[in-house]
Amino acid sequence: MADKQNVLVEKNKVVQGREAVDAYRVAHTALHSHGWYKGISEDHTLLLNTLLSSLKVSGFNSLDEYFLAEKPYLNGFLCEEFEAQAIQREVRLIDLRGSGHVYNLAAQEAIKFLNMEGVSPDTLIISHSEVEHQTCINISKDSDASFELDDKSISDANVIVARSQYSGFKPTFISSMCPEPILISTNLYDERTGFALWREIMRQVWGLLGITVDESSTETNDLTVMGKKITGLWVGANFISACLCLDLDFALAEKLTHPLAGASHPVLSISDRMTSAKLVLGRNVDFAEFFAAFKGVLQTVLRLTFIPGHLTIAEEERIADYLPRYQSAAWTWQGIFNGD
Repeated sequence: MADKQNVLVEKNKVVQGREAVDAYRVAHTALHSHGWYKGISEDHTLLLNTLLSSLKVSGFNSLDEYFLAEKPYLNGFLCEEFEAQAIQREVRLIDLRGSGHVYNLAAQEAIKFLNMEGVSPDTLIISHSEVEHQTCINISKDSDASFELDDKSISDANVIVARSQYSGFKPTFISSMCPEPILISTNLYDERTGFALWREIMRQVWGLLGITVDESSTETNDLTVMGKKITGLWVGANFISACLCLDLDFALAEKLTHPLAGASHPVLSISDRMTSAKLVLGRNVDFAEFFAAFKGVLQTVLRLTFIPGHLTIAEEERIADYLPRYQSAAWTWQGIFNGD
């Protein structure tokens, strides 16, 4: 009983501290919204002193002490937003493995935008294709395909390239061995703490499969094992995409893509910066095994119930609008994104 009471007291301190930090961030943005002026340094000091005073009232003697106390609540999904939602939520499950890669890309983006408009329900999408029996390379709208990819090797290997209409970083391999499940919802997480929450979710998923991911000193969108990426996360306003690697033909992947620099590393080849579940465990992990673990963690952490569903007429109409662009070589192989 005493332990539970101590946890509640500590959590209330963190909540109060977060309110003080949020208030400071709003005031700081307003302060700098009109540019530099004489006396801005003194006004900034006043804001900082107000924050420190508020934190002291909450029981923290410094910013560092607050952030240290806050970290378990970010990385351990104990945010009050989720504890308050102690209800079972139904999420539609759409399995697109029976369709082609380009169609699936259009479908996930149609659902994403219609969900944001309040038309489509919360949805978990299995987005990789098992019909074409090919790997797809997904690039973002602002990628330079010719710079990042070797088009001759891609043509020789009969690999599909698809360009999405949202921003991203580095080409992503999509296949049954490199799946990219996507959860679309406007209310399932606090965007401010989204990466920390989803890092914890994926840490638990890999743990169930026998893989221990590295501890990270910074909040990044990658999960690594022994310094090599095994999962990339992309968190948007209403979606989370988990790009992961169960297995990958690294020799072929390096023929298809050029070495690229990243936000946290210099220019490296794929085998230098990535690993796979198969390499870590020394055995095959198929999609069914991964997905069972993934669904189980989402059900436990976010209290979700998955209901098999199908695309709506509105979604199919939006997909039909998107497909001409996604099927266009001019769209896929354009150089630097031109704003279209």
